[in-house]
Amino acid sequence: MKSLLNIVAFLMLTLFSFRATAQHDNATKEYKHKVVVDSIIQTKAYTYLKVKEVFSGKDSIIWLALPSFEPTIGATYYHDGGLEMGTFHSKELNRDFNPIVFSSFVSTSSEVSDKNILPKPAIDTIPVDQTPAALHTVLIKEVLEAGGYTYLRADENNKEVWLAIVKANIVAGNIYTYEDAAPMKNFKSRELNRTFDEVLFVAKLTLKGNNGGITTDKKKLAEEKKANTLSAKGNVSLSDLYKYKESFAGKTIRITGTVTKFNANILGKNWIHVEDGSLKKNPSDIIVTIDEEVKIGDKVICEGQITTDRDFGSGYKFDVMMENAKIIR
Repeated sequence: MKSLLNIVAFLMLTLFSFRATAQHDNATKEYKHKVVVDSIIQTKAYTYLKVKEVFSGKDSIIWLALPSFEPTIGATYYHDGGLEMGTFHSKELNRDFNPIVFSSFVSTSSEVSDKNILPKPAIDTIPVDQTPAALHTVLIKEVLEAGGYTYLRADENNKEVWLAIVKANIVAGNIYTYEDAAPMKNFKSRELNRTFDEVLFVAKLTLKGNNGGITTDKKKLAEEKKANTLSAKGNVSLSDLYKYKESFAGKTIRITGTVTKFNANILGKNWIHVEDGSLKKNPSDIIVTIDEEVKIGDKVICEGQITTDRDFGSGYKFDVMMENAKIIR
C-alpha cells in the first residue's frame, strides 16, 4: 500500500511540475512516445492500458498505468515516459504486469501542452494543506543522466541521499532545495542497470543563492573555492585532486600523467592507472575509465568527471576516480 501511495505522490508532483513548465515552453516540444491502445483494464484508482509502440519497425507491447479515466481501444496517445516498475503485482487485480510504466498523464496531441492531457487534473478539488512543507537543502555530489530522468547523489546534513527528477540541468557542486519527495525503496533503474536502496523522486529543485543562509563551515567553503580555482586553470595535479576530492566530486577536470596500467573492457569501459609524480605511495595514481585504447608509458591528458566513494562490487571500490573520460592527445 505504501508503494502505491508513493507512486501516487510522485505522479501528482510530476503532473504539477509539467503544467508549470508547459505554460512557459510548449511551442517547439513534442512527446517522445506515441502509443495505440490495445486493451483496457479499469480499477477503482487506476486505468491500465496495454499499448503498442513502434520501435525500428517492430511493435513493442507495454502496459501503462494512469489515474482513472475513460480511454478507448484504438485511440492514439502521446507521453514522455514515467516511473518504470519492471514487474509490478496488482493486489486489486491479483496479476503481475511486466513491464509497466506508471505515468501521471497521456496526451491526445503530439505537441506538449496542458490543454490535451488525460485524465484532466481536478486542481480545484485538491485539498490544501495549510502546514508549511519542510524545506530540504542538499549539496549535489554526482549527476547521472538516464533515459528521461536525472539521478543525483546528494548530501543532506552529512547524510548521503539519492534523488531523481524528470530530466533537468542540475550541476554538481551546487546547493539546491526541495519541499517534498516520493521515496521508493529498492528501486531498480534499467538504464543505469543499478538498484538503489532508496530514491527520493522530487518534482522540483530550486538552486540556492549564495546568500541563502546555508550552514556550511568555513573550511568546506574554502575548499570549494580552491577546487573551483584549480579547475579554472585547466589542469589539476593528483595531489590537489586527492586533497580536495569532496570539492571536486561531480566536476569535469583535466589531469596530465603517464599510463602505468591498462585493463580492457571492465564493466563496459577500459580502465587505466595514471600517475603524475605528485603523489607518494598509497595511492600514487588515479583510476580513469575511457573508451579509447592506450599503452603503458603513454603520456596522456585525461578530461572527465570526478566521482568519489565508488563501489562497483567484486573489490572494485575507490575513494576517488575519473569516469567516462576522453583522451586529449
